[in-house]
Formats: sequence, C-alpha cells, structure tokens
Amino acid sequence: LAVHAEGQNPILGMAVTALGTLMQSFQYVYEEKVMADMDCPPLLLIGTEGAFGFVLCGLVLYPIAYAMPGVDHGHYEDPFNTLHKISHNMTLLGFIACYTSLIFVLNSLSIVITYMLSS
Repeated sequence: LAVHAEGQNPILGMAVTALGTLMQSFQYVYEEKVMADMDCPPLLLIGTEGAFGFVLCGLVLYPIAYAMPGVDHGHYEDPFNTLHKISHNMTLLGFIACYTSLIFVLNSLSIVITYMLSS
C-alpha cells in the first residue's frame, strides 16, 4: 500500500473497519458455539479470552514490535518507554484503568446477553 497523507485513503479505512466488524461477528458466533457445546459459563469464557489476548499481545506481538526498526527509540514500539510514560503520568494511568474497566464491562455484558438470548 502506498503511503498517503492522513485521511487520503478512505477506501482503506472502510476496508479495515469492515474487516474488524467481520472478525467481531466471528468472535460472537464462536462464543455462542463454545457456550452451547461445552456448557461453558460466560464469565469463564471472557476470562479465558482476556488471558489469551494478554499473553498473545504481551509475549508475541509486543516483542515483535520491539524487534522491528522504528522511530520509538530505534524500535517500532518500545515497552520500556511505554512503562516509563505510564509510571510518570497519573492521568494516563487513570485513562488506562478507565478504558480497561469499560472494556471489561462491555465484554461481560455482551457475553451474558449472548448467553441469555441463545438459551
């Protein structure tokens, strides 16, 4: 893909949005299937997804981003710089805590509603 100025490639933006929506729909269908076939409690499923996502991002994707060259202290993403910024900015830490809490509530409610509607 060619590099464009910000906002110069709306087709790519729409395609990425559509792909994200498609992946989310696959996730909902998979969650419903797992809850029905395996008799899995909804919050256990959410916890397992969260733990798997944390491990995947923290132990696979973040090290790959650190190994890639970039403008963040010579890396595409520098976790040490990120941790330094978070530990020295309480507002940023508050936003992260708020975002994490809201995502937890969103995922918990969506999985419980899926469970109740498919019963």
